[in-house]
Amino acid sequence: MAGALNNSERIPTFFAKSFGNEQIAVRFEQIGSKARFKSILGRFRDEFPLAKYQELDNRPSWIISVSQHDKLVDFCRRYGLRLSEDK
Repeated sequence: MAGALNNSERIPTFFAKSFGNEQIAVRFEQIGSKARFKSILGRFRDEFPLAKYQELDNRPSWIISVSQHDKLVDFCRRYGLRLSEDK
């Protein structure tokens, strides 16, 4: 049973935080293989071409518009990612 709990904790995660009134800062935590991380990051960049890279709190983040929130939720659902939101 403990092994199953550890596996669920190791799900790649997107962290989303409101950034200003009209933007969301998105950060991706690499868990597991570097190849999977690069693949997911590439898909994110393909699906969110207007996302702007910016370092926030010394961490790489991508800034998207609030209007893309539902698209981000769908993206995470389709690729089996956890979405942790801080509003």
